[in-house]
Amino acid sequence: MDVDSVINLFSSDFAKKKFGEEAASNILSHAKEIKAKGAKWCDCPACTAGLKVLEYKADLLGE
Repeated sequence: MDVDSVINLFSSDFAKKKFGEEAASNILSHAKEIKAKGAKWCDCPACTAGLKVLEYKADLLGE
């Protein structure tokens, strides 16, 4: 997920209800921090693994 989408999601009331105010705030702060350092993508374990899969997409699909 791109970092702007993470920021938009965790700024929302939905995220605050779903994850709790504190967790949403922590994730939002982290996303803003990594964006300020130039990150384009979320750095959570799931997104990091997803980016690795996309990096090898052609190999995985036999292209």
